[in-house]
This record gives sequence, C-alpha cells and structure tokens, in this order.
Amino acid sequence: MTETASGFRAPTVPAPDDVLEGVDAIRALLRNPIEAMPRALFREPYLTAHHGGKQIVWLADPDGFETVLRAEADNFPKNFIEHRMLAPVLGEGLLTSEGAHWRWQRRAAAPEFSPRRVLAFAPVFAEAARATAAEWSALADGARRDVAADMQRATLKAICESMLSGESGFDLERFGAAVTRYLDTYGRLSWFDVLRVPAWAPRPRYPMGFAALRYLRKEARRVVSERRARGPGDPPDLLDLLFAAQDPDTARAMSDAELVDNVLTIVDAGHETTALALTWALYLLACDEAAQTRVAEEARAVLGDRDAGPDDVDKLVFTKQVIQESMRLYPPVAAMGRNALEDTVVSGLKVEKGAQVLLGVYPLHRHERWWSEPETFEPDRFSPARSEGRHRFQYVPFSAGPRICIGATFAMAEAQIILASLMRDFRIAPDPEHRIWPVLRITMRPEGGMPLFITRRN
Repeated sequence: MTETASGFRAPTVPAPDDVLEGVDAIRALLRNPIEAMPRALFREPYLTAHHGGKQIVWLADPDGFETVLRAEADNFPKNFIEHRMLAPVLGEGLLTSEGAHWRWQRRAAAPEFSPRRVLAFAPVFAEAARATAAEWSALADGARRDVAADMQRATLKAICESMLSGESGFDLERFGAAVTRYLDTYGRLSWFDVLRVPAWAPRPRYPMGFAALRYLRKEARRVVSERRARGPGDPPDLLDLLFAAQDPDTARAMSDAELVDNVLTIVDAGHETTALALTWALYLLACDEAAQTRVAEEARAVLGDRDAGPDDVDKLVFTKQVIQESMRLYPPVAAMGRNALEDTVVSGLKVEKGAQVLLGVYPLHRHERWWSEPETFEPDRFSPARSEGRHRFQYVPFSAGPRICIGATFAMAEAQIILASLMRDFRIAPDPEHRIWPVLRITMRPEGGMPLFITRRN
C-alpha cells in the first residue's frame, strides 16, 4: 500500500504494455480477462486489433460509452460471450433479453424499484446489517473474518425479504455457494468461446457447474410454483407484479419459465453486485483509517444507536461517497461486451459491422485522462461540488443509457445502510498476508475472498 497526500493507491492488476494478440491474448483472457487489458487503454480512448478477420475494439472513453450504450444502443446488443455466460442461469430475463421482450419486462418490474418503494425497504436492509453484526459480535476481538462471504449472505437475505416478501425459503449458504460455483464454471471464458463454438455446445467446465445451475433453477421454479398457489400479497411484491404483467402488444402474461428467469435475474444480479460493492468498500476502509473513522462518525451522528430508517439514507453522504469510490476502483461489472450490427462511428473510430466492442469499465474508471490520481482511493471526489460537470458516461458502475441497472437506487440505499451500520459498531483492518487480486468471472470478485480483522468499537 503506497501512501499519497490524498489517500492510498488501491491495488490493481498489472496490465500488459501492448495489445495482446494471438495465443498470448487468449491465455490472458482465459486466466483473467482483466489481465488482458493493455496499459495503453488506461491512457487512450480506444484500442483496436483484428482476430479471425474481425475487428476488436477496446473502448475506455465516455463519449464512446455514450454512443454504444445510449445513442446507438439498438445497434450494439450484448455479444455472444456475454449471452453465453448469463443465459444458462438467467434465461431470457431482464438482464439477457433484447428488444420488445426486454422492454415489457422492464416496465413490469419498474414500480418495485421506484425511489419511494426502495426507501420503504430500509428496515429490511437494517435487519440484514443487524444479522451480520450479531455474527461479528460473537467473534473474539481481532478475529480474522471473510467479509466477502458475510456480504453475500447479507445482500441475499435483503433481496429475498424485499423482492419476494421473505417467502423464498432459500438456504442462504447453499444458494450463495451455488452462485459462486456457477461463476467459476459457466462464468469463465474457454477456448470454445474464443473459437465461437455455438453456445449450446457444452464447455469443459460445465460438468463442474451443472449441479449448481440445476439447483438455482430448481429453487426458482419452486418459488414461482408456491407463489402461484398462494396468490398475491398485500402490498404486492416484485413477483406479484411480474405475475400480473401483460405484454402490451399481445396481452399475454409471463409464462412460468419467464417468471423463473426473472426471479433468478433479480435475486442473483441483485445481491451479487451489491455484495461486491460492500466487500471492496470494506477493504478500502480497512486500509484507510481516516476514511473509516469518518464513516463511523457519520453513522453515529445520523443513526445514534438505532436502526437506519427511510429518512436516514440521504443523510449518509460520506458513506455513499465511499461506496461510489469503491465501485469506481473495483466495479462489480468490470467489462461489457457488445456486437456491432452495422458500421458506426464511435469516438471518431469507424467500428465495422460485426466488430466486437469491449467496453472497459475498469480502465474507464482508472483512466489517466478522466480522473486525477486514478488509482488513489479518494471518496471526496464524489462530493457534490467535485461531481458537478462530470461526464454522465465517465462513471458507469450500473451501466448507463436505456439499460441502466433497474436496481441501482435499491443497491445504493442497501449498501449505505449496511456499511454505516457495521462501521458504527466495528473497526476493521486488512490482512497483510492476503494478496488482493481482482478476478473477473462475469463480476469482479477478490480471489480467495476478503479476510479482514474485526474489532468492536468502544
């Protein structure tokens, strides 16, 4: 950890000096896609290469992100690899579907994610924090704890309680372990992907992940079946809204298969990204005692010794900035893949029809042109004054444009309440023996978890 005048430099994965091509590029992608992002991408708006006669474009430019994600979004659907990784578990739900099918599912789910509805979930978020705090309180002071696993359980509990009225009956440990197994198998690139073998063809790691995939799909089918037998609640939750939704063009309701896809999309994506944002935020605070103290003092000033409520979220200003900065340095979704349907000019570059466009969120967020001291942990860069005038597509932890994450407001409120509640009562410190190594398996997780030392605050 290298100290600077304004904070500390967050560990990053060393980047290759040049654009990797051929076997070297493939090996890096298969090992960890972040390791294939060349150093120049953290300085230049884009880089290009050709593979198998097709153009490949690495993009790390706010204007380019705006073109691909908003202005020309219909011309840049998710690419083959992204769909191959997500579709086995998420089917054709909100995250994976395209066009009209995506739009009507989005409209059906939107009411559950309105700001008013999200704030009403504050007690649920506080309960998830309280459950984690109870586990930490049972530890001896200075105990070593994998907080990545704790955040996975806390956010999974919160999403099930809020979106499914707490009636899912998921075994949180087993469900979380199945998600991890899926990411480590179906969520990894293989030679089959590089060679563009059709998605239906089994990959070498599929047998190791099949049990996890089958378990996740079976649990979602059970939830849908039980809800159909029980009927809607009062007030309705997200699943009730999806049951009642009708396609505006055909007036048809969602099939059970579509409901299963969306249960898994909301539960898996909804808890995974928030858990990672919290995990990286805890690590960064553990390494920055001054920032950690500021979060604790803010939490005590706003919350006192009570649970957080709906009116507290907007008051946890610095806590929010910490979460925003953690997602800048370690975005849960570090890259996005798109396929160009037609020739398009992006950031002054002609992107050819059929080109693979790789949106480098990780290099965009650590780019020398767009950020001062880009590898330094500095939450105050997200203060209102310093955020004014920032390019809307310079910071995209939840994507952007029409397909911005529907749960972004939900995730931020949940993370603020959980982080403030824990920092109010506990001190954390890093484990100097543990190597911090971000690994991209659909989402960017810390390899080997995130062990921290935990002590009660006086």
